[in-house]
Amino acid sequence: MAGEQQFTPEAAKAVVGVMAHPETAVTGTTTADKILEAARSRYQVGQSEASLEVIARKTLPHKKEDVDRVALWNLSSARDLTTQEKTNPTNTDESRRFDESKSEDEAVRSLVEEGTIDAAFRTKITTFLETNSPIVGKVIEEMRASGGNVDNFVDGLMKMPGFKKLAMEFHTARWDPTKRLTQEAAVQNLELEMAKLSAQLGTEVTQIQIDAAETELDNANTALTPKTAELIKIKSKTDKLKDLEDEMKTTKEMFNKNKGVGGALEAQKNDLLLRRGGLDATTQQDQIDIIDQQIKKIDATPAYANYIKAQADIAEYNALPAEIAALQITVEPLQKQIIKKQNALDALLEKQKTNNTPQKKAEIEAQIKQKQGQLADAKTLLEAEQMKFYREVTHIGEDAMEKFITDSLNGVKTIWKEEATKQAEKDKTDQGKTAALAIEKAQNHLWKTAKTKGKLTFYTPDKNKAQTILNEAFKAGGGENIAVYLETKTPVELGITVDEHVALKEKLKDPEFRKVQSEGIAKQALCDYLIAGGRLNGDLVKSLATTEFGRGLLSEARTKADEAIQKYKDQFGKGVLDKGTKFAEFLKKSWWMWGIGILALIIFLTMNK
Repeated sequence: MAGEQQFTPEAAKAVVGVMAHPETAVTGTTTADKILEAARSRYQVGQSEASLEVIARKTLPHKKEDVDRVALWNLSSARDLTTQEKTNPTNTDESRRFDESKSEDEAVRSLVEEGTIDAAFRTKITTFLETNSPIVGKVIEEMRASGGNVDNFVDGLMKMPGFKKLAMEFHTARWDPTKRLTQEAAVQNLELEMAKLSAQLGTEVTQIQIDAAETELDNANTALTPKTAELIKIKSKTDKLKDLEDEMKTTKEMFNKNKGVGGALEAQKNDLLLRRGGLDATTQQDQIDIIDQQIKKIDATPAYANYIKAQADIAEYNALPAEIAALQITVEPLQKQIIKKQNALDALLEKQKTNNTPQKKAEIEAQIKQKQGQLADAKTLLEAEQMKFYREVTHIGEDAMEKFITDSLNGVKTIWKEEATKQAEKDKTDQGKTAALAIEKAQNHLWKTAKTKGKLTFYTPDKNKAQTILNEAFKAGGGENIAVYLETKTPVELGITVDEHVALKEKLKDPEFRKVQSEGIAKQALCDYLIAGGRLNGDLVKSLATTEFGRGLLSEARTKADEAIQKYKDQFGKGVLDKGTKFAEFLKKSWWMWGIGILALIIFLTMNK
């Protein structure tokens, strides 16, 4: 196809430039430049759409604390001995991988959230592109050779919304806070199983051990004997506390019920006691007796008695826990020691029941050996899983760039090809128009003379010039000679421009166009020859009758003029043009009779081509 562009390596390198800086318009005027500019414009729209997603999210979904926790869980084998929680790695290789993973996170986070490109991160991406992307690597190589700014080029790629969007997606997936190493549990379980099996192979329990444990228990009990009084008090107070606790609901209800009357009587009694204390028994006994009677009466009041009892029970209930705790300070450690010694004795007695026989011991050893093999395999898988995770979280930039380059290159390549097809179709249409103009201008130049009247230009046929074209047509080859004539003459000789000549020659490669136009020129030349006063002499008529082009011209004219010939057939006389006489033979013998008819037919043919 005329003007069709191929996606060559050079085109691919140009596309890479567009991918890095789609905001920079392509200003060249070549067909390739026009295609690239159209592709750039469409690609920039796609990047604008991607930028909306990046802007909408603004920050990475996983916070730095989330990343640190996931890195700890998946890249460190160190644990706190007490809590068994993961801690920062102490192994050299683990520490390096741990630090590198966090550095990658910080670089991606700075790029996405702040638009800042870390120098080490840029170098890493540049090395990746040079090593893994032939097209981009070639662009970088040529830039280095020409002194171009490679950093600016790589930064352009890294700042593209499409790359940032992919970096965000990879970061989100690979730093998932729920991510755990699946093989770690398998390793821990196998280690636990082996520990249990190894424990079964420990020293068997002997009677000496049992006796020693019993002695320790006796000693612990003996140490508690001096605390018998405290134990009795603790039990008594504990029992009392339980009784009070069981009745506390009822006690509080009684207290609240009698609080009004009982409280008033209590205050009255306290006042009486205060007054009584101020009296002299030797001189004021009568008043003392009266007060005693009043107090006795208050004490006998049910509401007061119930109130005072409830109040005392509540006070005792609140005080007992502290009293019990004070007694337990010296007793509890001795009791715990007794429990500890009792548990130790029980464990020995229980273990003594399962002392291994030689056969049992052999079975356990075989199981341990089997578990050791399984543990080794599990650790290998765990290490592979750790390395996979390490690779994923430390190659977010490279993997995002690889996908970005692939997707963008494929996308722009598709757009480029679509635009190339459009441009080729446009070129084809423009070429056709230019070629048609070239034909018209060539006809006017080859056998016509330009005359100007006022502001109008007219072209008058020149029979001698037209005869030159006819001579070409009547040679062996016919109309093809005209096509060759147009191809081999210079633009100046044809009266057309260089661009018009190029378009015409390109269009003449189309067989249909070549045939129609070359024969059309010959027909027009013949018509203009006759119109300009050219004679239809015997040689010309014989050429029409004997040459390939002439016979074809007459055959076409005969077909188109059948109706006219049929209409005037009677004028020729019977037998003049019968079935046995070929039209060409008749024409050769009677050319002088057909001059005017041929002229009319040729004009008719030319005007209706």
